[in-house]
Amino acid sequence: MIDFILDFETLSLKTNAVVLSCGIVAVDLSKDFTEKDLRYRSLFVKFDSKNQTNRHISLETLNWWRSQSPEVQRSQLLPSASDVSLVDGYRAIQQFIKLNCMTPNKAVYWCRGDLEATVSINISEELGLEPLCPYYRWREVRTAVDLLSGSDNGYCDTIPAIPDNLIEHDPVDDCIRDLWMLRYYP
Repeated sequence: MIDFILDFETLSLKTNAVVLSCGIVAVDLSKDFTEKDLRYRSLFVKFDSKNQTNRHISLETLNWWRSQSPEVQRSQLLPSASDVSLVDGYRAIQQFIKLNCMTPNKAVYWCRGDLEATVSINISEELGLEPLCPYYRWREVRTAVDLLSGSDNGYCDTIPAIPDNLIEHDPVDDCIRDLWMLRYYP
């Protein structure tokens, strides 16, 4: 069965946060995969954050972004030619889900924490669009990883063969890292 994992990068932790980008990966967690497989089944959306004037920005989150690597700051905070409006980006995510899953309302939607669920619901309500999935289909990665590994911080101490080129706070890379923990923890 195809499930999804999503990661939003935002300028706040509120449900109406300005959304910088989204990574989503379609995956069958019952089967082995490679990083290349996951990248092939992924979508990256970079949003036009300047035109999200009615959405929330947190000074604390802005300062946190300033402490991240220059590469991540450039990719997330600076405008790019591929930036899309909130409505176009949200519709692209909806289309990706429909193209990758015959029964999207039965899929599981993984996220790290509840931000992706609450932000996506807020966006759908703001734009008058269908939610990405029913609320009860969301699952939280940290809890699953803690239960699988015995950790208490949402991360596995050892993850076999995790790709070492993943960039923190790149939403597709963050999805891949979480999928690796969910699938390959011993």
